[in-house]
Formats: sequence, structure tokens, C-alpha cells
Amino acid sequence: MHVHRARRGYGRWNRLRRGLGFSRSELWRGVDRVQQVAALILVALYVATAAVVTAQACERVYASGVQSEKVQAATRHRVAGGDYRTWLDSQGHPTDPPQTRSDTVADTVMAGSFVALLVCVPFLSAYGLVRRRLDVRRERAWDREWKRLDRRPTP
Repeated sequence: MHVHRARRGYGRWNRLRRGLGFSRSELWRGVDRVQQVAALILVALYVATAAVVTAQACERVYASGVQSEKVQAATRHRVAGGDYRTWLDSQGHPTDPPQTRSDTVADTVMAGSFVALLVCVPFLSAYGLVRRRLDVRRERAWDREWKRLDRRPTP
């Protein structure tokens, strides 16, 4: 049973790999190789771009969070009132507790994840356009081949 699961997972990986154009076959045409090269270039560009842009975004979000921690820790104070504790700002108005380091790290991770996904959109769009264009060329090539076969004399 364990082997069956491994094969099933491997089959899914192969379908994904083939669907993205990362497959080798003797039946490949030039258009298939162009698609693979385009995919590899776009993946490399995405990784390079996402690394830089995400690092910059995370650095800014983290620095802003650390600054907020310091300001809020200096201006907010906890007071006991009745059955619960509340936080007051420097003017004595109720407010949220000051930002913690955990909040800052969580905000940084969320921002980094969002930026990495956002940066992916133009690259996926470009791949979709390339793939669509190549699919049209592929269909035309198939049509030419079928027409060529239809012209052959039958015995």
C-alpha cells in the first residue's frame, strides 16, 4: 500500500512536470523545445526578481515593525480595571496593546509571502501568452501533417 501511494504521487508530479513543459520525449518538435526554454528562462527570471523584491519588502516591513514596537512600548501602558486589563495611550484613551516582536515577524512573513506571489503574476502571464502562441503553432503543424497524410494515395 505504501508503494502505491508513492507511485500515485509520482504520477501527479509527472503530470505537473509535463503540463509545465518540463518533459523529454522523442516526439517533441521544435515548438516544444522553445516552450521548455521559455519556461526555464521565466523561472530563472522569477527567482532572481522575487528574491530581490521580496528581500527589500521584508527589510522595510521589519524595520517599520521594530520602530512601531519601540514607539508603542514607550507610549502605551497597561492598567487594571475591574475584571480585565486594558491598555491606554499617552493621552489616557483605550488602545490596543503595543506591537510585539512576534507581530513584527508575522507581518514580515506575510508581506514577504504576498510580494513573492505578486511578483509571480507577470511571469505566469508571460508563460501563458507564450504557451498560447505556441499552442496555435502546434495546432497549425498538426493540421499540415494531417493534410499531408490525407493526400497520400490509398492502396
